Amino acid sequence: MKAQCIGVLLAALTGAIAAKAEETADPLERLFMDREQRAALERLRRLPPAELPKPKPLGQPKAAADPPPPAEPLRLNGVVSRSSGKTTTWINGRQRHDGEAPAGTRLLDDPTAPGRLSVVINRGEKPIPVKVGQTVDRNRRKVNDPIPSTAIRVPNKPNTARSANE
Repeated sequence: MKAQCIGVLLAALTGAIAAKAEETADPLERLFMDREQRAALERLRRLPPAELPKPKPLGQPKAAADPPPPAEPLRLNGVVSRSSGKTTTWINGRQRHDGEAPAGTRLLDDPTAPGRLSVVINRGEKPIPVKVGQTVDRNRRKVNDPIPSTAIRVPNKPNTARSANE
């Protein structure tokens, strides 16, 4: 008898919960439930595009994006080109293999000029030729040489040719 009472009670409780769920469930008939909202939408639909109201911005306006941080300069520490065609470069003290480049750049190997590379900072830009020891300022796109060209001077050789009379 107890089991029958519990069964009837559970069935009644389940039916009551289901009935309450149906009452609170929103029917998904239309996007706008209100007659006024639906009428306003129909009026806007009939307007020519030039007369449509401008949309309101959502949320707060976004602040101007912060400028990107300055790019770290690239120093070409060394280049090794093997006879197999593979190349290893050292940029900013880090070893890189076969054209692997720092983010935002591309390296072009020049097989006719050992110890040199060309650095392309942005697509479509002219490559910047760089020798071992030089640094490229990626922000100003300038090459800085640690040894200025005027610092190395080769002395004139004295004329050591002997005349035939001697």
